Amino acid sequence: MARASAKSDRNKRTRNPRASGTVRGYPTTEYKQLELYYPPTTHSTIPEHLTGAKASSNRLGVPVPVGIVLFNDPDAPEEGVAYLSIGPAQQIRCANDLRSDVLWISNLNSIEAFPALSVIPNLRASNYLSFTLADIAHDLGIDITREGQIDHTDAMKLAGVLTRAMTIATRAYGWDAPELGPLRIQDLYLSLDIARALPTPPQMLTEHRSELAHALTQAYQDDSVPNWSAYHSDGKSESAQSAYVTLRFNRLNYARALLACPIPKGVHWSYAPNVVMSDALMEYCLAHASIVKASVEFSATDSDLAALIAFGKTGKRRSPMRLWLAQPELAWLSQYARISIHAVLVSDAGYTTLPRSAQLPVLFDTHPQACLSYSVGLIAHNHWQSLSACRWNASSKIDESNVWATWLRAYDRANMFALALKAHEAGFHVERYGAGSLKLSVAKTEQNYAALADFKHLHGLIYPDLAMMLREREKPIVLREAFKVGI
Repeated sequence: MARASAKSDRNKRTRNPRASGTVRGYPTTEYKQLELYYPPTTHSTIPEHLTGAKASSNRLGVPVPVGIVLFNDPDAPEEGVAYLSIGPAQQIRCANDLRSDVLWISNLNSIEAFPALSVIPNLRASNYLSFTLADIAHDLGIDITREGQIDHTDAMKLAGVLTRAMTIATRAYGWDAPELGPLRIQDLYLSLDIARALPTPPQMLTEHRSELAHALTQAYQDDSVPNWSAYHSDGKSESAQSAYVTLRFNRLNYARALLACPIPKGVHWSYAPNVVMSDALMEYCLAHASIVKASVEFSATDSDLAALIAFGKTGKRRSPMRLWLAQPELAWLSQYARISIHAVLVSDAGYTTLPRSAQLPVLFDTHPQACLSYSVGLIAHNHWQSLSACRWNASSKIDESNVWATWLRAYDRANMFALALKAHEAGFHVERYGAGSLKLSVAKTEQNYAALADFKHLHGLIYPDLAMMLREREKPIVLREAFKVGI
């Protein structure tokens, strides 16, 4: 009888858990709520009437749809309006109302400043594509306020441009598979995601690796911001009487030109820690793939020109001291300043070009009309920015540059200084230059606007649309409350 009773107990423990209220043979009184989520036991394929003729990763039919979300108050981002390239706008109570399958670019300067927003995986700051929404709007001739507010029709157009840019990026870098696209887009900035898809410079096989790493970092300068106030008591021109305009080249063509420049092979380097300055030494350094430790003096240089050169002045509060110069910068800076060389690092293998894997995606070369696409230009710019950015070194605890980054920035600075000098000679007030762009302060007169248009055309600059400057600036922005949208 005891055996029969034991057998009965074993049967109860192995019965269907749904019928007995057990899981894995154990009583589950406290877990009975889980039974509400058990799936049906029947097996079936997906009915044909529930599947479409063509499968897509989302309703918009693109790998990663992009929308823009404009918070009413960027300093307290809660309520706002969200826009897609198609469909009605949507009023939101907070960021939690945003669709989860869309990458949202906001009018916020930073996402990290708001802890509640930094944990939202599909929300980005305004400069996610290396340019703010205002920058892109100005390029395209779209009116936008300082707070990032924009007419709802223009907002949809802007969302369409950004969606095309991300579609191009996902396909150019092989991210367009539905299951891989969103997984490749994780960082706060697109250039950082692109960097993971690109190769890194070759390892420096030299006993002077540490000296070279420090030299490359101290020769690195991304932006150049003239410090006019150091020479002029009036400083910058009055903003109320002037307009800021950022002129830019065609981004794709500019990226191609930069990436085609010669780069040191960066494997074996010779180091001369103590050299005697002479004309012969300068000629040698200019003729080779070199990086020199030098002192730069502007006492004999015109004060305006010294300010325009902006050596080591990036507009940031904390920037490393510029103790070294790469050969491309040395070539033009030696024409305007007194330079004394104290140490030299030279690439034994000379110059080469970037490998094909570091060049722009093949997709951009196979379509001749790509240079006409604004969206392609955005991705091309982020591509070379990925190659020319400093990276955090955990061992040295500093943002460290490399051979590719330092040389690309040196070429960019040389090219943009030449353009800034022409603008200065033409009578324009230069605010900053670098990364293929030149920011000017222009007095608000028709004569100056006409001169600016002539300068832009003469030097092959494409953006922005200067017609916007001539339009009435008091165009009202449609009130968000007037939108008949649901949440």
